[in-house]
Amino acid sequence: MLRRLLNSGSPALPLMLATLAAACWGVWFLHQTFLTGMDGRVYFSLFDDGMISMRYARMLVEGHGLVWNAGEYVEGYTNPLWTMVMAGCIALAGVRFAPLMVQLLGLLVWLSCGLMAAKLAFALLRQRQATEARAGLAAVLSALLVWTYYPLAYWCILGMEVGPLAVVGLATFYMVATRWHATPTPRVLLALWALAACAYALRPDGVLIVLPPLAAWWLACLFRRRGQDLLRLSLLAAGVAAVMALHLLWRHYYYGEWVPNTYLLKMGDDPAWHRLGNGVIFLRLFLGHHWPLVVLAALAATLWRNLMAVTMLATLLGLMAYQVWVGGDPWPYWRQIVPGVVVAVPLMAVAFCSQPRRSLTALCVLLLAVGWWWAYKPYRKQMDGRVLPYQVEAAQINLRTVQVLNRLLAPDAVVAVVWAGTIPYYWPGRAYDMLGKTNREVAGLPVDTEYPVFYGMPGTVGHNRHDIGRVLREVKPDYAQVLDWGPRDDPRKEFLASGAYVYMTSPALGIDMYLRDTARRAPQGGEMAPAFVVGVPPAGN
Repeated sequence: MLRRLLNSGSPALPLMLATLAAACWGVWFLHQTFLTGMDGRVYFSLFDDGMISMRYARMLVEGHGLVWNAGEYVEGYTNPLWTMVMAGCIALAGVRFAPLMVQLLGLLVWLSCGLMAAKLAFALLRQRQATEARAGLAAVLSALLVWTYYPLAYWCILGMEVGPLAVVGLATFYMVATRWHATPTPRVLLALWALAACAYALRPDGVLIVLPPLAAWWLACLFRRRGQDLLRLSLLAAGVAAVMALHLLWRHYYYGEWVPNTYLLKMGDDPAWHRLGNGVIFLRLFLGHHWPLVVLAALAATLWRNLMAVTMLATLLGLMAYQVWVGGDPWPYWRQIVPGVVVAVPLMAVAFCSQPRRSLTALCVLLLAVGWWWAYKPYRKQMDGRVLPYQVEAAQINLRTVQVLNRLLAPDAVVAVVWAGTIPYYWPGRAYDMLGKTNREVAGLPVDTEYPVFYGMPGTVGHNRHDIGRVLREVKPDYAQVLDWGPRDDPRKEFLASGAYVYMTSPALGIDMYLRDTARRAPQGGEMAPAFVVGVPPAGN
């Protein structure tokens, strides 16, 4: 098969077949994430953090502004442009079907990632005077590698902004690589400015995806003493800086803060030794799965030996270093590193498919396939459907929980959650985030450097500021998802013994809840779902 690909012409047919196969798998995977409500109807949910943004989008569509609770101006999202896309989906499809619409967009973005990687690899090899057959092999290989990289598929189809960032990064590399020796025209500069602005708007740290190729182009112009091109690229940088400055001013005007609440939650007053220590642990987890790919990417940059190759490798290494700086992540799906892995794919495909001997190319491609297989080894059961995708079972429980709450509690009741996505999105009233992503008071609490522990990371970032007892005493939520969070924050016995909160469980539905004894019940009497019983929570609940 490799020989036929090397001797063939255009990659259009194999790429078309690969796209069709990827689309079929993507639709099947999307179906795996569907949820069944208590009414028997199908519902939809993104990854829980994505549903936080969906809550902001819903409030915006309903006329309350870009807030999590009406009248409370706290910036608890980090993806403003993607949140606007979500708002458009809610306006078009309604609350129930909007998550599905976001997932379908994510599926299209995922397919676009593979096609964009193929286009970049093809263009880079044609620039190196390679045959069309070699360039076609690199293109098809790039697309296949991108589409079989499970973490990318997961984040795209679960509705996060990771996929759009990867597409923007690949598109920026393509524009820079295909115009490396040309003078940047106003049209090219405008397109690059739009890509950089989109990267920042998708996530403020998204500029780390587009900065390396733009900086490399600027350095190349500097070394070649192309003063006019330097000036134009400097104006491009100034335009991106202007977008960032305008957004900062808007944030301060709208929310009264210079940084989002999530930054204060994750970075504010967190000791550097603790944050970096967790970041190193997280990087070790990443390298445990990805070390063959990182080694192969470094080998590819060595074989290619030019500034563009070094830049593509630097993008991956830079995102890895950034992940250490921010203290890792609670989930080993490499959310912030994935775009760097995707950018490294055309690097490896071009370097390996351009080797002068076919036997060497075959060996390099074989090594790359083995390294890729190793990287997604932990996700194989999710890829073939033996287990549900990560967090789908939790989303099912949260959906049924909020449906019970909608039946049981009055619209002005307050729900307090640690899973701040699915339940608040489907809950029309006030919600309280007990871990502080959307709450200034909690985000200002001292950091717990010992709890919780995710994958060996003590006091995991974004989850290590908590005072559940204070929330229960002062906010007095009608529903509390948990009554404790960690060994140093266990008011459960106090509140259960006093009768202030009652533990209720439904084995039939697989959910449990803590309800306040004076909870504001629904006007129609607040009938409970069948099979709910009052009991004693099991240890650790």
